Amino acid sequence: MNDYRLYRAEDFAQDPLFVSMVKDKSPDTERFWKQYWENHPEQKQELDLAVEMVKTFLIQEPDLNPQKQEMILKEILEHESNRRKKIFRMPVSGRWLRAAAIIAGLVLAGTFLIQRYTGNVSFSTGYGEVRKVVLPDQSEVMLNGNSRIHFARNWKEDQPREVWVEGEAFFDVRKLGDLPNKRFLVHTADLVIEVLGTRFNVDARGENTTVTLNSGQILINLPNRETDRALLMKPGEMVTYSKERKTLVRKEVAADEFSAWTQGKLIFDNNTLMEIARKIEATYGVRVKIDNRDLAQRKMRGAAPTDNIDVLLLTIEKVFDLKITRNGDEILLERK
Repeated sequence: MNDYRLYRAEDFAQDPLFVSMVKDKSPDTERFWKQYWENHPEQKQELDLAVEMVKTFLIQEPDLNPQKQEMILKEILEHESNRRKKIFRMPVSGRWLRAAAIIAGLVLAGTFLIQRYTGNVSFSTGYGEVRKVVLPDQSEVMLNGNSRIHFARNWKEDQPREVWVEGEAFFDVRKLGDLPNKRFLVHTADLVIEVLGTRFNVDARGENTTVTLNSGQILINLPNRETDRALLMKPGEMVTYSKERKTLVRKEVAADEFSAWTQGKLIFDNNTLMEIARKIEATYGVRVKIDNRDLAQRKMRGAAPTDNIDVLLLTIEKVFDLKITRNGDEILLERK
């Protein structure tokens, strides 16, 4: 019988019984691990991370056949420990990554209350950092890594509530009832988003700006094209603004997936390797290069923990059958 009390996340992720619980969800294994979870609360963090690792290993490219997927899964599970010792080691230790995850959790749980005095206030985050900001009207904003938000410290009842965002943020906007002015405006470099009371995600990093609506209604305006009608969004929609083409494109999506970063996850929804590379750069503060154009257009879907770049890179390497090397803060993705 394995002594699971000595296990860390990577050990659980390689245990056949644990993998079966995550992958197959059989009643017997789920019953066993549910009991173990309850009896060993001191290992909850390790167990939660192990679940994310196993889920990440199960990411698959749309055209990947089941036999190859099983082979990849087996290889990852067998060699995870050795891999941690020798490939694409990040400039910080695994211990530092764990400490950073704990610190990020504390920051995430904290609330930065806004004091009532004149002037402006701004908040910014470093790479991999997440902050919760409470606005003067008690609306809440989750600010993703490498992002910034600023606004007036005092909001007057007869004027719109306004914030300016650079990077990525998730908004949970409070409705103001019968107050004279209920308008809430979010400004990015390219768009003005008008809100009454809703939950939505804004990502203004990179070549495009995306807005994903979880609930309520919002209007999307292009501030430099006043003759155009505003675009009204409904829940479950994403609108993408192309800075190059100056166009807005609307599509239906699983909105919760695009705010999953607020729960410590990265979601890939049939994204190209180039799109994934840009997301990694924005999240971790590294530079990612892909050695040819065809490779950059290959696609994948799945989820990965935001505090474990090693697991993410390993998955990309195995699923796409790549060679990944690192020189300082630069990561190179190339065909074998």
